[in-house]
Amino acid sequence: VQIDALGMDDARFSVEGPALPYTMAAGDILALKIAFDQTFDEARTTLSISTNTGCAQFSVKAMNVNPEEGSVITSSPFVLSFGRVKSGSESEPIEFTLITEPRQAAGAKAKASIGAIASSNASFRVETTSTSPVSSAAAAMGGAAECMRTSTLVKFVAPNAPGLVQGQLTWEVETDRGSVRGVADVVGLVEP
Repeated sequence: VQIDALGMDDARFSVEGPALPYTMAAGDILALKIAFDQTFDEARTTLSISTNTGCAQFSVKAMNVNPEEGSVITSSPFVLSFGRVKSGSESEPIEFTLITEPRQAAGAKAKASIGAIASSNASFRVETTSTSPVSSAAAAMGGAAECMRTSTLVKFVAPNAPGLVQGQLTWEVETDRGSVRGVADVVGLVEP
């Protein structure tokens, strides 16, 4: 597939990627950097990717977070790529991590708790999840409550039919200001 153009339908967003045109082989991942004008609280847009085989569109949502209060949530990686896996077998696990850093305003106690991490496709199995406190510079200086790290091991259980298998890991964090939900894409290529 040849990527010919990238675009956002809202001027508050920008997208950066490889030099175009860019050719991708089967199973390749396209890494893009999307930036958001943080003078706005929240915005939604559509990312359009034009290729030699058609056009694909993806929804993008961004929220402006005040670093002095609320919670900062970090997830990694954004895409879990299991590569090529023989049909009927399992991949090695990949670790998916969420870190919450509740920040507190003067006199307030911020909090954040990580809820369930789930897979939208049964071929991507959430194996084990563990949560533990982590230290941060802000917490050591009294600027934040305790940070929490949740690590989840995910395996790809390849079905018998060859081809590309895709899904999403979904997660939710409860904060003082409400629920924050996120996704990470998961992908694997089944070989005969």
